[in-house]
Amino acid sequence: FPYTTLFRSTISSNLTVSEAVNILSRAGIDQLPVVSNESFVGSVASNKLLSLLINDPTLKDQAVDSIMDTALPFVAIDESLDVISSMLDRENKAVLVRCEDHSVHIITQHDLLLEITS
Repeated sequence: FPYTTLFRSTISSNLTVSEAVNILSRAGIDQLPVVSNESFVGSVASNKLLSLLINDPTLKDQAVDSIMDTALPFVAIDESLDVISSMLDRENKAVLVRCEDHSVHIITQHDLLLEITS
């Protein structure tokens, strides 16, 4: 799948929500996986963070693991476009792929759009 993004950062589960927002902002992206002890344990997305913070601004000082979404699912590196697209919806906006070199990439809805229109 040619349109994937290699992670340049992840969010540690013990960081504060405010720190997570700063990481997303600096990276110029709207979602990242959350890690704990080198395992993928959850995910955060800016749209959900915004909604939570509007409703309760004090969450900015809470640990990410208290508000994170479920971990993004993994797909096989040779998974078909049909299977990947069927996994992406309102709840799952991305999937993860582990390559032969053990690097982890993300496939987002935007990546699918690029693949379909190229």
